[in-house]
Amino acid sequence: IRGMSEDEIVGLTQSVVATGQTLQLKGPPICDKHCVGGVAGNRTTMVLVPIIAAAGLYIPKTSSRSITSAAGTADTMEVFCDVSFEIDEMRQIVQKSHGCIVWGGSLKLASADDKLIKIRNPLSLDPKGVMLASILAKKKSVGAEHVIIDIPIGRGAKIADQREASTLARDFITIGKRLGMKLEVLGTDGSEPVGKGIGPALECKDVLSVLSGGGPADLRDKSCQLAGALLELSGRVKKGRGYDVADQIVTSGKALEKFREIVELQGGSRNIRAEDIQAARYKHEVRAEHDGRIFHTDNKMISKVARAAGAPNDKAAGVLLLCERGDKVKKGDALFEIHSDSETKLDFAIKALEGWEPVELRKVVLSSIK
Repeated sequence: IRGMSEDEIVGLTQSVVATGQTLQLKGPPICDKHCVGGVAGNRTTMVLVPIIAAAGLYIPKTSSRSITSAAGTADTMEVFCDVSFEIDEMRQIVQKSHGCIVWGGSLKLASADDKLIKIRNPLSLDPKGVMLASILAKKKSVGAEHVIIDIPIGRGAKIADQREASTLARDFITIGKRLGMKLEVLGTDGSEPVGKGIGPALECKDVLSVLSGGGPADLRDKSCQLAGALLELSGRVKKGRGYDVADQIVTSGKALEKFREIVELQGGSRNIRAEDIQAARYKHEVRAEHDGRIFHTDNKMISKVARAAGAPNDKAAGVLLLCERGDKVKKGDALFEIHSDSETKLDFAIKALEGWEPVELRKVVLSSIK
């Protein structure tokens, strides 16, 4: 009700860290990354982690499962391999490969935070002080020294405007500094989904495609922006060189090889390919009702449709976007596909579209100049 002072947030964070185990690593600088969330797709973690690990830094990444989205990072990574580990197992994976992507809920890191989350979520409470303590306690518990925070901003995102983002960014940096961590906050475009696939398996295809040198350009670009900023923050590369170095690690194939190594250490197959990942059995195409240009794709609505189709519990279910903002389409052109392993769930997802326009079209108006 009253909010929390800076001292109270620091105290709560330290207390939450003390309730659980901590990851003790020796060697290179320890890095981490967090996204405030609210953007569909957006699997930047799965591209960033192998980039940072391939650069020789430690990045012991703990991730969450979905609460209201079509997939959390842990749900998506689980398509490839196990994500539930004890802390000693996690330490061994990181010491061998320099990185991991595991489910935070299976670990005893900052244990009190999981209990606080179980209270907050059903009540839809997310007070800023508790949210800051929750995020930073997890980072502190893995020994993170350099942390990049991604704050998506825009229509439909959790943070709607730049002013709110700037205030939150200052809080992150201030509290992080008091906890002995060096933080940098990036405000990114959160108005639309990142990538083409929404749902675990479809998002996996995007990740592997990007790591293989192709895939959605927006996912690659954002991942390299975040990874580049982290490389610079850690002192691994000179200021202004981070993006290019991160992009080169992808282009060279080193990020893909590192990702395969991490997947194998987490119990999956090293020989993973995007074309081997199967989409769900049933498919429905949603088509344009008139000519126009793509104006906006709604994060919340697309996620709602993907969840209705069965994501994230049904790994192969979800939505595949076939166009992006600015694309010109004609009446009858396919805008996106809904994938489901159940005809009943597919029907449910189609009905979820009634009265809604998750992909918004604007008619192209031509006017003569006199």
